[in-house]
Amino acid sequence: MVMFRFLSLIFLILAFNLRAQKPVSYSQIDSISYNFYLKNDFKNLRKIINIAQKNQIDFYYLHMRAGIVAYNHHYFEYALKEFRFAQEMNPADPDLQRYLYYTLESLNRTEDAREYANSLPESIQKKIGFNNQDLHSFSLGMIAAVNDNITTNERKNFINPDKKRADVVLNGNLLGLNLVLEKTKNYRLHLYHKLSLFQTHSMGIEQVDVNFQHQEVPYTNIQFQYNFGLLKVTKKGVTFGTGIGFFRTTYSDLLTKQMSNGKVNFTDLVTHYNSILIAGLIGKRFERFYPVLNFHFSNLYGYSQFQAEGLFNFYPLGNSNLFLTSGYSVIKNGQVNQSVFTQKIFAKCSKWCWLEAKYSSGNHLNYMSNLGFLSFNTADAVLQNIGLDIHLYTKKMEFVIGMSHQTRQAIYDVYSASSVFQTIKFNYSNNNLITSVKWNF
Repeated sequence: MVMFRFLSLIFLILAFNLRAQKPVSYSQIDSISYNFYLKNDFKNLRKIINIAQKNQIDFYYLHMRAGIVAYNHHYFEYALKEFRFAQEMNPADPDLQRYLYYTLESLNRTEDAREYANSLPESIQKKIGFNNQDLHSFSLGMIAAVNDNITTNERKNFINPDKKRADVVLNGNLLGLNLVLEKTKNYRLHLYHKLSLFQTHSMGIEQVDVNFQHQEVPYTNIQFQYNFGLLKVTKKGVTFGTGIGFFRTTYSDLLTKQMSNGKVNFTDLVTHYNSILIAGLIGKRFERFYPVLNFHFSNLYGYSQFQAEGLFNFYPLGNSNLFLTSGYSVIKNGQVNQSVFTQKIFAKCSKWCWLEAKYSSGNHLNYMSNLGFLSFNTADAVLQNIGLDIHLYTKKMEFVIGMSHQTRQAIYDVYSASSVFQTIKFNYSNNNLITSVKWNF
Protein backbone atom coordinates (compact mmCIF):
# COMPACT_ATOMS: atom_id res chain seq x y z
CA MET A 1 0.00 0.00 0.00
CA VAL A 2 2.87 2.35 0.81
CA MET A 3 4.53 1.54 -2.52
CA PHE A 4 1.28 2.20 -4.40
CA ARG A 5 0.91 5.63 -2.76
CA PHE A 6 4.53 6.38 -3.58
CA LEU A 7 4.06 5.52 -7.24
CA SER A 8 0.85 7.53 -7.41
CA LEU A 9 2.67 10.51 -5.93
CA ILE A 10 5.42 10.26 -8.53
CA PHE A 11 2.81 10.04 -11.26
CA LEU A 12 1.06 13.16 -9.96
CA ILE A 13 4.37 15.01 -9.91
CA LEU A 14 4.99 13.99 -13.52
CA ALA A 15 1.54 15.15 -14.53
CA PHE A 16 2.03 18.48 -12.70
CA ASN A 17 5.36 19.02 -14.41
CA LEU A 18 3.75 18.33 -17.76
CA ARG A 19 0.92 20.81 -17.18
CA ALA A 20 3.39 23.40 -15.92
CA GLN A 21 5.49 22.75 -19.03
CA LYS A 22 8.43 21.72 -16.86
CA PRO A 23 10.79 19.19 -18.42
CA VAL A 24 10.39 15.56 -17.40
CA SER A 25 13.65 13.67 -17.18
CA TYR A 26 14.63 10.34 -18.73
CA SER A 27 15.36 8.93 -15.26
CA GLN A 28 11.86 9.80 -14.04
CA ILE A 29 10.23 8.06 -17.01
CA ASP A 30 12.56 5.07 -16.67
CA SER A 31 11.90 4.67 -12.94
CA ILE A 32 8.13 5.05 -12.96
CA SER A 33 7.63 2.93 -16.11
CA TYR A 34 9.71 0.15 -14.60
CA ASN A 35 7.64 0.14 -11.41
CA PHE A 36 4.36 0.06 -13.34
CA TYR A 37 5.84 -2.76 -15.44
CA LEU A 38 6.59 -4.76 -12.29
CA LYS A 39 3.02 -4.19 -11.11
CA ASN A 40 1.63 -5.18 -14.53
CA ASP A 41 -0.33 -1.88 -14.51
CA PHE A 42 -1.28 -1.31 -18.14
CA LYS A 43 -3.51 1.72 -17.56
CA ASN A 44 -0.87 3.85 -15.84
CA LEU A 45 1.98 2.56 -17.98
CA ARG A 46 0.08 3.73 -21.05
CA LYS A 47 -0.21 7.19 -19.48
CA ILE A 48 3.54 7.21 -18.92
CA ILE A 49 4.05 6.39 -22.59
CA ASN A 50 1.98 9.44 -23.55
CA ILE A 51 3.92 11.68 -21.15
CA ALA A 52 7.22 10.40 -22.55
CA GLN A 53 6.11 11.08 -26.12
CA LYS A 54 5.11 14.65 -25.31
CA ASN A 55 8.56 15.19 -23.77
CA GLN A 56 10.32 13.46 -26.69
CA ILE A 57 11.69 10.74 -24.44
CA ASP A 58 12.07 7.44 -26.23
CA PHE A 59 14.09 4.35 -25.36
CA TYR A 60 14.00 0.62 -26.00
CA TYR A 61 12.91 -0.67 -22.60
CA LEU A 62 10.03 1.80 -22.43
CA HIS A 63 8.44 0.13 -25.46
CA MET A 64 9.33 -3.37 -24.27
CA ARG A 65 7.69 -2.77 -20.88
CA ALA A 66 4.56 -1.34 -22.51
CA GLY A 67 4.42 -4.20 -25.01
CA ILE A 68 4.84 -6.96 -22.42
CA VAL A 69 2.21 -5.52 -20.06
CA ALA A 70 -0.21 -5.01 -22.98
CA TYR A 71 0.44 -8.61 -24.05
CA ASN A 72 -0.28 -9.86 -20.52
CA HIS A 73 -3.63 -8.03 -20.63
CA HIS A 74 -4.41 -9.43 -24.12
CA TYR A 75 -4.24 -6.01 -25.79
CA PHE A 76 -2.36 -7.58 -28.66
CA GLU A 77 -2.76 -4.78 -31.21
CA TYR A 78 -1.29 -2.26 -28.75
CA ALA A 79 1.46 -4.73 -27.86
CA LEU A 80 2.32 -5.22 -31.54
CA LYS A 81 2.71 -1.49 -32.03
CA GLU A 82 5.08 -1.20 -29.06
CA PHE A 83 7.12 -4.24 -30.08
CA ARG A 84 7.48 -2.81 -33.59
CA PHE A 85 8.94 0.38 -32.07
CA ALA A 86 11.31 -1.70 -29.96
CA GLN A 87 12.28 -3.76 -33.00
CA GLU A 88 13.56 -0.63 -34.75
CA MET A 89 15.91 0.00 -31.82
CA ASN A 90 17.16 -3.49 -30.97
CA PRO A 91 15.89 -6.21 -33.34
CA ALA A 92 18.36 -8.84 -32.01
CA ASP A 93 16.98 -9.02 -28.45
CA PRO A 94 15.75 -12.63 -27.91
CA ASP A 95 12.98 -11.46 -25.55
CA LEU A 96 11.66 -9.09 -28.19
CA GLN A 97 11.82 -11.80 -30.85
CA ARG A 98 9.79 -14.24 -28.78
CA TYR A 99 7.16 -11.69 -27.72
CA LEU A 100 6.78 -10.32 -31.23
CA TYR A 101 6.20 -13.82 -32.62
CA TYR A 102 3.67 -14.72 -29.90
CA THR A 103 1.83 -11.44 -30.44
CA LEU A 104 1.47 -12.02 -34.19
CA GLU A 105 0.19 -15.53 -33.51
CA SER A 106 -2.30 -14.23 -30.93
CA LEU A 107 -3.64 -11.78 -33.50
CA ASN A 108 -4.12 -14.64 -35.96
CA ARG A 109 -1.64 -12.98 -38.32
CA THR A 110 -0.23 -16.40 -39.13
CA GLU A 111 1.49 -15.36 -42.35
CA ASP A 112 3.37 -12.50 -40.66
CA ALA A 113 4.25 -14.67 -37.65
CA ARG A 114 5.69 -17.54 -39.70
CA GLU A 115 7.58 -15.26 -42.05
CA TYR A 116 9.11 -13.43 -39.10
CA ALA A 117 9.97 -16.65 -37.26
CA ASN A 118 11.73 -17.96 -40.34
CA SER A 119 14.18 -15.04 -40.09
CA LEU A 120 15.08 -15.75 -36.43
CA PRO A 121 18.10 -17.71 -35.17
CA GLU A 122 17.62 -21.46 -34.83
CA SER A 123 17.91 -21.24 -31.04
CA ILE A 124 14.91 -18.87 -30.89
CA GLN A 125 12.95 -21.02 -33.36
CA LYS A 126 13.37 -24.01 -31.03
CA LYS A 127 12.17 -22.00 -28.02
CA ILE A 128 9.00 -20.84 -29.78
CA GLY A 129 8.40 -24.27 -31.33
CA PHE A 130 8.63 -23.05 -34.91
CA ASN A 131 8.86 -25.50 -37.81
CA ASN A 132 9.84 -23.79 -41.05
CA GLN A 133 8.06 -26.33 -43.23
CA ASP A 134 4.97 -25.24 -45.13
CA LEU A 135 1.74 -25.85 -43.23
CA HIS A 136 -0.72 -28.42 -44.54
CA SER A 137 -4.01 -29.68 -43.19
CA PHE A 138 -6.60 -32.30 -43.98
CA SER A 139 -10.16 -32.30 -42.69
CA LEU A 140 -13.10 -34.67 -42.86
CA GLY A 141 -16.60 -33.38 -42.24
CA MET A 142 -20.12 -34.77 -42.12
CA ILE A 143 -23.57 -33.18 -42.13
CA ALA A 144 -26.94 -34.76 -41.41
CA ALA A 145 -30.06 -32.71 -42.20
CA VAL A 146 -33.32 -34.03 -40.79
CA ASN A 147 -36.92 -32.89 -41.31
CA ASP A 148 -40.46 -34.26 -41.35
CA ASN A 149 -41.46 -32.63 -44.65
CA ILE A 150 -42.23 -35.95 -46.39
CA THR A 151 -43.92 -37.77 -43.52
CA THR A 152 -46.12 -34.77 -42.69
CA ASN A 153 -47.23 -33.88 -46.24
CA GLU A 154 -47.14 -37.03 -48.39
CA ARG A 155 -50.84 -37.82 -47.69
CA LYS A 156 -51.99 -34.23 -47.89
CA ASN A 157 -54.71 -33.20 -50.36
CA PHE A 158 -53.03 -30.57 -52.55
CA ILE A 159 -55.98 -29.90 -54.89
CA ASN A 160 -59.43 -28.41 -54.39
CA PRO A 161 -62.63 -28.29 -56.53
CA ASP A 162 -61.22 -25.42 -58.61
CA LYS A 163 -57.97 -27.23 -59.39
CA LYS A 164 -57.55 -30.35 -61.50
CA ARG A 165 -53.97 -31.38 -60.83
CA ALA A 166 -51.13 -30.82 -58.37
CA ASP A 167 -47.41 -31.31 -59.09
CA VAL A 168 -45.45 -31.62 -55.85
CA VAL A 169 -41.86 -32.49 -54.85
CA LEU A 170 -41.22 -32.90 -51.11
CA ASN A 171 -37.56 -32.67 -50.15
CA GLY A 172 -36.55 -34.73 -47.12
CA ASN A 173 -33.42 -35.76 -45.24
CA LEU A 174 -29.86 -35.21 -46.44
CA LEU A 175 -26.55 -36.85 -45.58
CA GLY A 176 -23.28 -35.23 -46.66
CA LEU A 177 -19.55 -35.93 -46.55
CA ASN A 178 -16.74 -33.49 -47.42
CA LEU A 179 -12.95 -33.63 -47.60
CA VAL A 180 -10.79 -30.49 -47.49
CA LEU A 181 -7.07 -30.28 -48.19
CA GLU A 182 -5.14 -27.07 -47.47
CA LYS A 183 -1.59 -26.36 -48.60
CA THR A 184 0.54 -23.32 -47.77
CA LYS A 185 3.35 -22.06 -49.96
CA ASN A 186 5.98 -19.54 -48.80
CA TYR A 187 3.84 -18.71 -45.73
CA ARG A 188 1.51 -16.32 -47.60
CA LEU A 189 -0.08 -18.38 -50.36
CA HIS A 190 -2.90 -20.78 -49.38
CA LEU A 191 -4.36 -23.42 -51.70
CA TYR A 192 -7.62 -25.21 -50.87
CA HIS A 193 -9.28 -28.27 -52.39
CA LYS A 194 -12.74 -29.45 -51.30
CA LEU A 195 -14.66 -32.50 -52.45
CA SER A 196 -18.28 -32.96 -51.27
CA LEU A 197 -20.83 -35.73 -51.77
CA PHE A 198 -24.47 -35.46 -50.70
CA GLN A 199 -27.22 -38.04 -50.66
CA THR A 200 -30.64 -36.41 -50.92
CA HIS A 201 -34.10 -37.90 -50.44
CA SER A 202 -37.29 -36.55 -51.97
CA MET A 203 -40.83 -37.62 -52.80
CA GLY A 204 -42.54 -36.84 -56.10
CA ILE A 205 -46.34 -36.57 -55.85
CA GLU A 206 -48.97 -36.15 -58.57
CA GLN A 207 -52.63 -35.71 -57.69
CA VAL A 208 -55.31 -35.76 -60.43
CA ASP A 209 -59.01 -35.20 -59.85
CA VAL A 210 -60.01 -38.05 -62.22
CA ASN A 211 -61.16 -40.50 -59.57
CA PHE A 212 -58.68 -38.61 -57.39
CA GLN A 213 -55.73 -40.55 -58.78
CA HIS A 214 -52.71 -40.17 -56.55
CA GLN A 215 -49.15 -41.31 -57.20
CA GLU A 216 -46.07 -41.14 -54.98
CA VAL A 217 -42.50 -42.00 -55.98
CA PRO A 218 -39.49 -41.74 -53.64
CA TYR A 219 -36.18 -40.55 -55.07
CA THR A 220 -32.62 -40.87 -53.79
CA ASN A 221 -30.00 -38.81 -55.62
CA ILE A 222 -26.27 -38.20 -55.26
CA GLN A 223 -25.00 -34.64 -55.55
CA PHE A 224 -21.32 -33.88 -56.22
CA GLN A 225 -19.31 -30.71 -55.62
CA TYR A 226 -15.64 -29.78 -56.11
CA ASN A 227 -14.08 -26.45 -55.12
CA PHE A 228 -10.61 -24.99 -55.57
CA GLY A 229 -9.57 -21.79 -53.83
CA LEU A 230 -6.46 -19.64 -53.66
CA LEU A 231 -5.68 -16.92 -51.08
CA LYS A 232 -2.71 -14.56 -51.04
CA VAL A 233 -1.97 -12.39 -47.99
CA THR A 234 0.47 -9.54 -48.58
CA LYS A 235 2.83 -7.98 -46.05
CA LYS A 236 0.52 -4.98 -45.84
CA GLY A 237 -2.40 -7.13 -44.74
CA VAL A 238 -4.24 -7.15 -48.07
CA THR A 239 -5.90 -10.44 -49.00
CA PHE A 240 -6.63 -11.48 -52.57
CA GLY A 241 -8.59 -14.62 -53.35
CA THR A 242 -10.07 -16.51 -56.27
CA GLY A 243 -12.00 -19.73 -56.56
CA ILE A 244 -13.67 -22.06 -59.01
CA GLY A 245 -16.26 -24.77 -58.43
CA PHE A 246 -18.00 -27.58 -60.26
CA PHE A 247 -21.43 -28.86 -59.22
CA ARG A 248 -23.17 -32.00 -60.43
CA THR A 249 -26.77 -31.87 -59.23
CA THR A 250 -29.72 -34.12 -59.97
CA TYR A 251 -33.38 -33.12 -59.73
CA SER A 252 -36.20 -35.68 -59.90
CA ASP A 253 -39.87 -34.97 -60.52
CA LEU A 254 -43.05 -36.93 -61.28
CA LEU A 255 -45.25 -35.92 -64.25
CA THR A 256 -48.68 -36.96 -65.51
CA LYS A 257 -50.09 -37.55 -68.98
CA GLN A 258 -53.86 -37.64 -69.52
CA MET A 259 -55.02 -40.65 -71.57
CA SER A 260 -58.10 -40.76 -73.83
CA ASN A 261 -59.78 -43.40 -71.68
CA GLY A 262 -59.69 -41.13 -68.64
CA LYS A 263 -56.75 -42.87 -67.11
CA VAL A 264 -53.53 -41.11 -66.22
CA ASN A 265 -50.00 -42.23 -66.90
CA PHE A 266 -47.32 -41.19 -64.43
CA THR A 267 -43.72 -40.78 -65.61
CA ASP A 268 -40.44 -39.85 -63.93
CA LEU A 269 -38.47 -36.81 -65.04
CA VAL A 270 -34.83 -36.85 -63.94
CA THR A 271 -32.67 -33.82 -64.85
CA HIS A 272 -28.90 -33.59 -64.39
CA TYR A 273 -27.22 -30.19 -64.13
CA ASN A 274 -23.51 -29.55 -64.59
CA SER A 275 -22.76 -26.12 -63.18
CA ILE A 276 -19.67 -23.99 -62.65
CA LEU A 277 -18.75 -21.25 -60.21
CA ILE A 278 -16.21 -18.43 -60.46
CA ALA A 279 -15.48 -16.36 -57.35
CA GLY A 280 -13.13 -13.63 -56.15
CA LEU A 281 -12.49 -11.59 -53.03
CA ILE A 282 -10.38 -8.75 -51.71
CA GLY A 283 -9.91 -7.64 -48.10
CA LYS A 284 -7.70 -5.47 -45.93
CA ARG A 285 -6.74 -6.07 -42.30
CA PHE A 286 -6.73 -3.01 -40.02
CA GLU A 287 -6.14 -2.77 -36.27
CA ARG A 288 -9.74 -3.51 -35.26
CA PHE A 289 -11.45 -3.99 -38.61
CA TYR A 290 -11.20 -6.37 -41.52
CA PRO A 291 -13.56 -5.55 -44.43
CA VAL A 292 -13.91 -8.05 -47.28
CA LEU A 293 -15.69 -7.92 -50.65
CA ASN A 294 -16.80 -11.18 -52.33
CA PHE A 295 -18.07 -11.80 -55.86
CA HIS A 296 -19.62 -15.02 -57.21
CA PHE A 297 -20.80 -16.03 -60.69
CA SER A 298 -22.55 -19.36 -61.29
CA ASN A 299 -25.20 -21.17 -63.34
CA LEU A 300 -26.72 -23.52 -60.77
CA TYR A 301 -29.83 -25.42 -61.93
CA GLY A 302 -29.54 -23.77 -65.34
CA TYR A 303 -30.00 -20.18 -64.10
CA SER A 304 -27.39 -17.44 -64.34
CA GLN A 305 -26.47 -16.04 -60.95
CA PHE A 306 -24.43 -13.08 -59.83
CA GLN A 307 -23.73 -12.24 -56.19
CA ALA A 308 -21.90 -9.42 -54.44
CA GLU A 309 -21.26 -9.70 -50.71
CA GLY A 310 -19.72 -7.31 -48.21
CA LEU A 311 -18.31 -8.66 -44.96
CA PHE A 312 -17.18 -6.57 -42.01
CA ASN A 313 -15.08 -8.21 -39.28
CA PHE A 314 -14.80 -6.25 -36.03
CA TYR A 315 -12.41 -6.95 -33.13
CA PRO A 316 -13.89 -4.93 -30.22
CA LEU A 317 -11.18 -5.94 -27.72
CA GLY A 318 -8.27 -5.34 -30.06
CA ASN A 319 -7.49 -9.07 -30.17
CA SER A 320 -8.90 -12.20 -31.77
CA ASN A 321 -10.41 -13.57 -28.53
CA LEU A 322 -13.71 -12.00 -29.56
CA PHE A 323 -14.75 -10.84 -32.98
CA LEU A 324 -17.94 -10.28 -34.93
CA THR A 325 -18.61 -10.75 -38.63
CA SER A 326 -21.53 -8.97 -40.28
CA GLY A 327 -22.39 -9.48 -43.93
CA TYR A 328 -24.90 -8.47 -46.55
CA SER A 329 -25.33 -10.07 -49.97
CA VAL A 330 -27.30 -9.05 -53.03
CA ILE A 331 -28.06 -11.86 -55.45
CA LYS A 332 -29.39 -11.87 -59.00
CA ASN A 333 -30.75 -15.42 -59.35
CA GLY A 334 -32.09 -15.66 -62.87
CA GLN A 335 -34.82 -13.02 -62.97
CA VAL A 336 -35.24 -12.97 -59.18
CA ASN A 337 -33.54 -10.42 -56.90
CA GLN A 338 -32.56 -11.76 -53.47
CA SER A 339 -30.67 -10.59 -50.40
CA VAL A 340 -29.12 -12.31 -47.38
CA PHE A 341 -28.01 -10.82 -44.06
CA THR A 342 -25.47 -12.77 -41.97
CA GLN A 343 -24.10 -12.32 -38.46
CA LYS A 344 -21.47 -14.42 -36.69
CA ILE A 345 -19.86 -14.11 -33.26
CA PHE A 346 -16.62 -15.90 -32.39
CA ALA A 347 -15.58 -16.12 -28.74
CA LYS A 348 -12.59 -17.81 -27.12
CA CYS A 349 -13.64 -19.69 -23.98
CA SER A 350 -10.24 -21.18 -23.16
CA LYS A 351 -6.96 -22.07 -24.82
CA TRP A 352 -8.55 -25.14 -26.37
CA CYS A 353 -12.18 -24.10 -26.89
CA TRP A 354 -13.95 -21.61 -29.18
CA LEU A 355 -17.64 -20.90 -29.68
CA GLU A 356 -19.15 -19.74 -32.97
CA ALA A 357 -22.73 -18.45 -33.04
CA LYS A 358 -24.25 -17.74 -36.45
CA TYR A 359 -27.45 -16.30 -37.84
CA SER A 360 -28.63 -15.45 -41.34
CA SER A 361 -31.92 -14.41 -42.90
CA GLY A 362 -33.20 -13.79 -46.39
CA ASN A 363 -33.68 -15.91 -49.50
CA HIS A 364 -30.61 -18.20 -49.48
CA LEU A 365 -31.44 -20.00 -52.73
CA ASN A 366 -28.03 -20.50 -54.44
CA TYR A 367 -26.36 -18.17 -51.91
CA MET A 368 -22.56 -18.57 -51.88
CA SER A 369 -19.77 -17.43 -49.55
CA ASN A 370 -16.08 -18.12 -48.87
CA LEU A 371 -15.22 -18.44 -52.58
CA GLY A 372 -18.05 -20.95 -53.00
CA PHE A 373 -16.83 -23.31 -50.26
CA LEU A 374 -20.06 -22.46 -48.43
CA SER A 375 -23.01 -22.98 -50.76
CA PHE A 376 -26.78 -23.09 -50.30
CA ASN A 377 -27.60 -24.84 -53.57
CA THR A 378 -30.61 -26.58 -52.01
CA ALA A 379 -33.75 -27.43 -53.95
CA ASP A 380 -35.85 -25.52 -51.39
CA ALA A 381 -34.82 -22.02 -50.35
CA VAL A 382 -33.47 -21.51 -46.84
CA LEU A 383 -35.15 -18.42 -45.36
CA GLN A 384 -33.46 -18.40 -41.95
CA ASN A 385 -30.52 -20.21 -40.38
CA ILE A 386 -29.44 -20.09 -36.74
CA GLY A 387 -26.77 -22.29 -35.18
CA LEU A 388 -23.96 -22.81 -32.72
CA ASP A 389 -20.62 -24.56 -33.30
CA ILE A 390 -18.09 -25.67 -30.70
CA HIS A 391 -14.42 -25.81 -31.79
CA LEU A 392 -12.03 -27.93 -29.69
CA TYR A 393 -8.27 -27.77 -30.26
CA THR A 394 -5.23 -29.88 -29.52
CA LYS A 395 -1.70 -29.24 -30.72
CA LYS A 396 -2.27 -30.89 -34.10
CA MET A 397 -6.03 -31.32 -34.38
CA GLU A 398 -9.30 -29.42 -34.38
CA PHE A 399 -12.71 -30.96 -33.65
CA VAL A 400 -15.97 -29.21 -34.51
CA ILE A 401 -19.49 -30.15 -33.54
CA GLY A 402 -22.42 -27.93 -34.32
CA MET A 403 -26.16 -27.74 -34.67
CA SER A 404 -28.34 -25.41 -36.68
CA HIS A 405 -32.04 -24.88 -37.25
CA GLN A 406 -33.31 -23.77 -40.64
CA THR A 407 -36.62 -22.49 -41.93
CA ARG A 408 -37.05 -23.64 -45.52
CA GLN A 409 -39.62 -22.70 -48.13
CA ALA A 410 -41.11 -25.35 -50.44
CA ILE A 411 -43.26 -24.69 -53.49
CA TYR A 412 -45.63 -26.73 -55.62
CA ASP A 413 -47.84 -26.06 -58.64
CA VAL A 414 -51.59 -26.61 -59.01
CA TYR A 415 -53.33 -26.52 -62.41
CA SER A 416 -56.86 -25.61 -63.46
CA ALA A 417 -58.79 -27.34 -66.25
CA SER A 418 -57.40 -24.80 -68.73
CA SER A 419 -53.83 -25.67 -67.63
CA VAL A 420 -53.36 -22.32 -65.91
CA PHE A 421 -51.12 -22.98 -62.93
CA GLN A 422 -50.66 -21.32 -59.56
CA THR A 423 -47.56 -21.65 -57.37
CA ILE A 424 -48.22 -22.38 -53.70
CA LYS A 425 -45.59 -21.85 -50.98
CA PHE A 426 -45.27 -23.36 -47.52
CA ASN A 427 -42.54 -23.47 -44.87
CA TYR A 428 -41.04 -26.34 -42.91
CA SER A 429 -38.17 -26.79 -40.43
CA ASN A 430 -34.82 -28.45 -41.05
CA ASN A 431 -32.37 -29.45 -38.28
CA ASN A 432 -28.70 -29.95 -39.10
CA LEU A 433 -25.96 -31.75 -37.20
CA ILE A 434 -22.44 -30.89 -38.33
CA THR A 435 -19.19 -32.56 -37.28
CA SER A 436 -15.63 -32.33 -38.58
CA VAL A 437 -12.08 -33.21 -37.62
CA LYS A 438 -9.03 -31.37 -38.93
CA TRP A 439 -5.47 -32.61 -38.78
CA ASN A 440 -2.52 -30.21 -39.22
CA PHE A 441 0.70 -31.73 -40.50
